[in-house]
Amino acid sequence: MRSLTLFSLLLTASLRADDWPQWMGPERDGVYRETGVPKELPKTFKYRWKKPIGPGYSGPSVAGGKVYVMDRVPGAPKLADPNAKPMPDPKDKNKYIFPKATVTERTLCLSAATGEQLWHRDNDAVYQMSYSEGPRAAPTVHAGKVYALGAMGLLECLNADDGKLIWKSDFQKDFNAPIQAWGWAAHPFIDGDRVICLVGGKGAAVVAFNKDAGKELWRALDSGEVGYSTPMLATFGGKPQLIVYLSDGIFGLDPATGKKHWSVPFPAQGEPTRPSVPIPTPILVDGKIFITSGYEGEMLIDVAADGLSAKIIHYGTNINKSDQSDKEKNAGLHAIIGTPVAKDGLVYGVDFMGEFRCLDPKTGERKWTSLEHYAGKQALFGCAFLTPHEDRCFMFVDTGDLYLGALTPKGFEHASKTHLIDAVQPSPRGRRKVVWTPPAYSNNAIFIRNQDQILCAELSGS
Repeated sequence: MRSLTLFSLLLTASLRADDWPQWMGPERDGVYRETGVPKELPKTFKYRWKKPIGPGYSGPSVAGGKVYVMDRVPGAPKLADPNAKPMPDPKDKNKYIFPKATVTERTLCLSAATGEQLWHRDNDAVYQMSYSEGPRAAPTVHAGKVYALGAMGLLECLNADDGKLIWKSDFQKDFNAPIQAWGWAAHPFIDGDRVICLVGGKGAAVVAFNKDAGKELWRALDSGEVGYSTPMLATFGGKPQLIVYLSDGIFGLDPATGKKHWSVPFPAQGEPTRPSVPIPTPILVDGKIFITSGYEGEMLIDVAADGLSAKIIHYGTNINKSDQSDKEKNAGLHAIIGTPVAKDGLVYGVDFMGEFRCLDPKTGERKWTSLEHYAGKQALFGCAFLTPHEDRCFMFVDTGDLYLGALTPKGFEHASKTHLIDAVQPSPRGRRKVVWTPPAYSNNAIFIRNQDQILCAELSGS
């Protein structure tokens, strides 16, 4: 008995269990590092719990035995004018003015073990954006605090234990930030003593706040639209740089001061499509920066050895340009939501029409494409969240299906598949239903939500 107990303790100690406290996991690179996770998905998931939730696109974050997520109180928004319709902005032909509607946003804290609600914090918000289903950003949990960003630009720092407010910033009031077409969606980003957000307003596309007191530390950059892509950190010239992907350029900033080291225009030629859709997070491929957009395609950037300048190695095609052939428009990678994955010098991601693609980022050449996860048919605004784990990769598709397989230059090999959660949200243009929220992986389980339910399922299953 003693030997068996000792063996069990040693086995438990050898297994690594991680929190998933923010967008793209503990190291903000999208990699799931727990050990003891099966190499194949179960035929049927064992659900630890399922709980109702209001609408929203905010993915769950898991930390300290708790799940943090944002939603909107269920029910139709209260329109200021029931007959109002979206109208073109007379000051800008590329923008629309959306009807005002009052909603209540919530930050929720649940038990990771049972799904029981431990606390919630409510805020009334006046929505004035397209697709008003609810908050977009995943909460960021750090050092006993939760940083929650609402869809209309209200950033709150809350006590992680009880949800009490520590400080807040209203981006519209404090920075005169213009409303984004799809609201504020770039997840709060912690670096040292700073929480960094895409904000908007004059010279305030990016703002750093003291994470404990909320005091503004610096602001930087102008942008026609700040967009929805969370910044990332990389090291160039021996110094860390904040890589910021906005609607009209890519920038390398000093994260301590906001000082600009370099920039490159995006797109490389012509004007950005408006409203713009910079959504996927930039990634590194063999020390170079790779970005992608649903309209403008991909770009590979090489930062100089001293970290003070950058050049474009390759840029892709804009699918909206009428002077391009169908072949040109279909080249490269036009990822609309999900962040691609780099492996062995290649990039894997899901394109605008749902094609799973592998490409050479230096040239945009496609190694393979697949629509197997959409039953061989194109899916407008197709989205999948890719999460590498050891020698395999999880792929959560917006159909509600989860895949596990190996990313190779020849294809997504030996993939197992299990249905995880139902897709209930009509996609734009109403052609199908989707789940557009990223999952979290923690404690050998996956946490995911749709527009009316949040659940936890064991990866070992049955």
